[in-house]
Amino acid sequence: MRIIVSAFVVALSACISFAGNTAEAHGPFGVHMGMQKQRLEKDIALQQDPEEDARFNSSSAPIPNRVFDSYQYLFSSESGLCQVSAMTKGAHPRQTAKIFQQLYGLLEQKYGKPSREASREIAIWHNQPLPHQLQSIGMQTIGADSRAGSFVHVVYSFQNLAGCTPTPVVNGTGL
Repeated sequence: MRIIVSAFVVALSACISFAGNTAEAHGPFGVHMGMQKQRLEKDIALQQDPEEDARFNSSSAPIPNRVFDSYQYLFSSESGLCQVSAMTKGAHPRQTAKIFQQLYGLLEQKYGKPSREASREIAIWHNQPLPHQLQSIGMQTIGADSRAGSFVHVVYSFQNLAGCTPTPVVNGTGL
């Protein structure tokens, strides 16, 4: 009986340890610093941004949030994933303001008070300890004065961002 209980305790400890490591391994939207593009493509479809060769767009994330309908990933061949951002669906500015406040509350709960707030439309977390090898988090409302619709844009930059420089795609458009 003692052997069975000991084996159960060891197995349970291993499961808890594994679950803890898995939760820590995933950053925002289920991605992490340095993640390779090929690895991400196993989970979601990526489409290269027509403007920059290192940026890829998607309508999903490994762990999506239903308030967002588009995601963008910035990769470097040397550094892997450097940045992930997400954009909400277009909405009336009043609705976008409510979404901003809800996201603000959730981010503040998870990452602490932002180091900079410019208004009810911008918040930045940087110069403070952030988990998941994050360098900064930025959130802003785009088009708050627009009747055509406004959006909330959230950007998570990893500590390897300095090694990620997108190269503009040169083509003959407009020449």
